[in-house]
Amino acid sequence: MLVISLIGCKPSVAPPTTLTTETAHTGQTTPQVSCENPPTRPLEQRDVPGWANEDITFDAQGFLVGADQSGTLWRTASDGNQTLVLPNSGVNAGLRLMWWDGTLASAQYASGAIYRIDPNTASSELMVGGLGLPSGIEVGIDRAIWFGELANDRVQRYHPETETLTVIAEGLLRPNGLTFNPTYDRLYVAATDENRIYAIDIDPDTSAVIGEPWVAVEGVGTGIDGLSFDACGNLYAGYWDRAKISRIDLDTGEEITLVEKPNQSYALGNWAWGKEAFGRDPNKIYVVKFGPAEVLEIDLGVGENPRPTP
Repeated sequence: MLVISLIGCKPSVAPPTTLTTETAHTGQTTPQVSCENPPTRPLEQRDVPGWANEDITFDAQGFLVGADQSGTLWRTASDGNQTLVLPNSGVNAGLRLMWWDGTLASAQYASGAIYRIDPNTASSELMVGGLGLPSGIEVGIDRAIWFGELANDRVQRYHPETETLTVIAEGLLRPNGLTFNPTYDRLYVAATDENRIYAIDIDPDTSAVIGEPWVAVEGVGTGIDGLSFDACGNLYAGYWDRAKISRIDLDTGEEITLVEKPNQSYALGNWAWGKEAFGRDPNKIYVVKFGPAEVLEIDLGVGENPRPTP
């Protein structure tokens, strides 16, 4: 266990000990889970069928979607059956379901662009280009794509419906992982080259940014990448250079390492939570093994922060 520094930490509402109610802004009912004693190491884990070369997501039909080492995008069913989605899709540095229309938003390093991918028609179209290493896609309740630009040290928001691009924050060194808190009024950003996690306050009804970014967690270590919240309000962080995933209590600063594989030839940086409706345990995450582009299933014992729904 490690206690890390919380800088400028703003008060948060303590989560209940169990979660069974409908969550605001999502319309989802969270499965009952215990928040008092979340699991610690060792966690059950195993390799499962699937491909993912940097990021991974579930599509609207419940298929696990990710690209292999050649950049070919695949769908993988819970029974392991795989179908081709799109050849030569590239390295998906960010990949998220756009929940309102069932397409996927994919951030591509090489082309400096974000594409819309329709897994049902095997098609891809440019949404916004001219970006500097886009990464860390997150999709908000405002139907906008929030992402980091590693080469330009900034966070931007692109709204597909209005085709508007807005700078959200600047001066964050290599903002690589983004996630919203459970109430969707705060965006957390992993600044990889600063060993910090920033927070950006947001009006959940208008998506307006409130104030300047502030340092939420200091001293998280090198190589921080993916971020995600569970249903209890705990923040999870992935570290690509150490093949590590940890859980951070934002109220106490306690960081518990859940998975660490320092001697492996792959990294662990991004993941997607399982969906019970699609034959996947909602308490398990499906993690990218960066390098071989394979998928590792890990049982965290708690479900995901509910996502928006149409």
